[in-house]
Amino acid sequence: MRWGQANSVYQRLFERLSWIENRVTTLQEKPIKEIAKCEAGIILFGQNWNGNQVLETQMQNFRWFGFQVPDELSFNWQYTHNAEDESQESYTDALKEFDTLLQIVLP
Repeated sequence: MRWGQANSVYQRLFERLSWIENRVTTLQEKPIKEIAKCEAGIILFGQNWNGNQVLETQMQNFRWFGFQVPDELSFNWQYTHNAEDESQESYTDALKEFDTLLQIVLP
């Protein structure tokens, strides 16, 4: 995450999914039924704010396009909930905690 939102690379990728919606509204084509067979999820990592809101919004976006969105495919990790915490110490501590998390997940 960057500045409390999904980063620009992801946003650009997600914008490209508009072709699904355009097929129906602009081109008057039938919805793509195969999309409903696909599962989608998102994994977010952030420093200090808005992670849960971004997670819920992006999961809702996937549902809107017709994807199945099981909770197990989406995750948010956020170091602190203090939106004002921009200290070097906080970023260093976040890196240490994230490293510990990776050691647990990927021994």
